[in-house]
Amino acid sequence: MRTQPRVGLGITGLGLFLALAACGEGAASVEAEHTEGEYIWANHPLYWNDSSYTSFRQITDANSWWPNPQPVADDDVSRRWLQAWADQIDAIVRADTKADTGEELVAPKPIMHLLPSSSISNAWVTAVPACVPWQVRAKGAPVDASTSSSTGGGEGGAGTGGGSATSSGAGAGSPTSQAATILFDHYGKSVHEPDREGETTLCVPRDDFAPFADRFLASWNESTPSCSARLAEDGAIEVEPTCLGAFTGASKSAIYAISPHIQFSSDLLAAGSEGGAVFVIAHELAHFYRAHGSPLARHKYGFWYDQNARTPRRPVPSGEAKELEKLYREVEAMPRASAAVIPGATHAARYRAVVIESVCTYLGARATEEGVDVSCSEAAALCETVSPLRYASVANDEQIAAYLALEPKLEACGQVERLESLQAPALAALIVSLQGKGYLPGGPAENVPLPRSFGALLTSLRDLAAAQDATVAKFAERLRLGRIGLYTTEQEADDLALEWVNLLGFSTDQALDGWLTYLTYFERGYAPPGEPTAAECRTLYESNFKDGNAFVTVWLGDLNSAHHGGCYRVYNLWREQRAHRYVPAASIARPDFATWDEVLAHAKQLSQ
Repeated sequence: MRTQPRVGLGITGLGLFLALAACGEGAASVEAEHTEGEYIWANHPLYWNDSSYTSFRQITDANSWWPNPQPVADDDVSRRWLQAWADQIDAIVRADTKADTGEELVAPKPIMHLLPSSSISNAWVTAVPACVPWQVRAKGAPVDASTSSSTGGGEGGAGTGGGSATSSGAGAGSPTSQAATILFDHYGKSVHEPDREGETTLCVPRDDFAPFADRFLASWNESTPSCSARLAEDGAIEVEPTCLGAFTGASKSAIYAISPHIQFSSDLLAAGSEGGAVFVIAHELAHFYRAHGSPLARHKYGFWYDQNARTPRRPVPSGEAKELEKLYREVEAMPRASAAVIPGATHAARYRAVVIESVCTYLGARATEEGVDVSCSEAAALCETVSPLRYASVANDEQIAAYLALEPKLEACGQVERLESLQAPALAALIVSLQGKGYLPGGPAENVPLPRSFGALLTSLRDLAAAQDATVAKFAERLRLGRIGLYTTEQEADDLALEWVNLLGFSTDQALDGWLTYLTYFERGYAPPGEPTAAECRTLYESNFKDGNAFVTVWLGDLNSAHHGGCYRVYNLWREQRAHRYVPAASIARPDFATWDEVLAHAKQLSQ
C-alpha cells in the first residue's frame, strides 16, 4: 500500500557534500529565505483537514506499509510538555492572524501525540484525504454521467455514492470508503481513482469544502498537472476522459489537506536537548500552518533560486530556473540511490539500489530453479537479509554485514551464471524491472539485447549507475558554483521554526546546538562516507563557516529529497540568523508542571 503523504523532520538518509569556497564574504552573504511574520498562506478552510485522532489513524494506518505504535495517554508528562510548547506557538500564530486580517484563524488547534518507540527517531505532520461533494465527469460527457460508472452502479460503485459521506463540518464522522470518488493527487499531479496502486479510499467527510471548488481548481491548474480541470456551468468538475480510467464520472472528489495531529516519537525526544526539541516542534508546526501537504500550497515550492539575495525575504525563482528545472527533472527521472549507508561497501549507493531492488529479486527467484550455482544461492540468502533496505533509510549491523558479504558472492555468481534462456521467469522479471528503471531499452524481452554472462550484465549496470552519478555530480557542481538553492517545504519549515524559537525565548545558538546534538545521534557511531561528521559541522558553525579567511559553502544535499543535508540545514539557519539578527525574548515561559530533565528521563523510559 502507499503511505499517506507526510512532511516532517526527515532526519535519516542524509546526503551532502562539503566544499571550501575561497571567494570571500559573498559565499556567506547575509541572504535569507524567509519573510518574518508569514505564518499562513491564507486564512481559508481548504488548507486544513480536522478530524478525531481515531479517524486520522484509521486513514493513515490503512495506507502505511506498517502501522505506527499507539500514542501515550494525553496526561503523560512528556506529551503534555510537547503540547505546552505547541500551544504557545499556536497563540503566536492566532494573534498574528487576528492582527493582520481582523479574523480568527480557521485552522484547527494542533494536537501533539507522543509515540513510544526505540527506532522511529522522527516527528511528522500528515496530509490526509478529504471527501468533498464535487461531482466529476469527463469533458463532453452527458451531465448525468457524474453519478454513473461505466462499470455499473452496484454496491460501492458510482451509482450509489459508495458510502455515506454526507455529514457536514470538519471531522463530523468516521472515514468512509467510496468507489465513486476521484482523487486529485497533487503529489503525482494526476487525477485517478483512489484505490489505484493499492491506496485505500478512506477520507474525512468535508461537505463544508463544497463552496470552494473554484478556489481549489485555480490552485490545481496552477500546479501544471497532467490532467487540468475546469468548473462546468452546473457546478461539476470536468477533466479529460483519459484521466478517469474506467469511470465516466464520480459523485465525489478527494483532495489532500493537512491534519492537526502531529506525531513525535519518544526516542527522538529522548535523544535531544530542550532547545533542539522545541525547534523540532516548531518545525512541524510550520508544516501545519503553512499547509505543506495541501494542493493549494504544495506547488509553490521546489523552485531554484539565487542565494545572492541580500534581503530577509522569501526567495523568488532565479533567471536560470527554467533551465535548471529541466536538468533537475532529468536527475529526478534517474533511479534513486539507496538511502542506507553501508560503511566499507565498494558498491556506490545508486548501484546498491539496483542490486537490492532488481538483482536480488532475480537471485531469489533463481534460487527456486534447478542448476543454480552455490555462489548464487548464497548470494540469494544474503539478499533476504538486505531486502528491507529497499525502503529503510538506516541499515542495522546485521544488514551491513550481509551486504558486505553479498558483494564478493555476487561477483562469484556473475562469473558462473549464464543468461541464455529468455524463457526463464526469473530473467523475464529482471528484464522488466531494469526496463522500468531505464537500465534496459523497452520492448518485448526477446528484443532486448543482453550479454550472455550475468557478470557482464552486472558490470553494465554498475557502469550505467556510475554515469548517472557523474551527471548528478556535474549538476551539483554547477549549483554550488552559482550559489543556487532549491527552495523546499522543509527549508521553509526550518526558517519559520527559527523565528518562533526566538519568540519563545530560545536563542538561535540553543536551537542549532540542539540540532547538532540530533545530528550526532543520527550518526549512530559513524559518519556517512563523503559527509562531514556532526563534530566537523559543529566546528564549522562555531567558526562562522570559515576555513581561515575563506568562507565555507555547504552543499544542499540529496537532490531527490525535499530534506536538505543535515549540515546544510545548520548552514542555512546560520545565514538566516545573520540576515534577521533575531534577538530572543527576554524570558522563556517554560511549562510549570515538569522540568526538562524530568521530561527527558520519562522519554527515555518510554523508548526502552
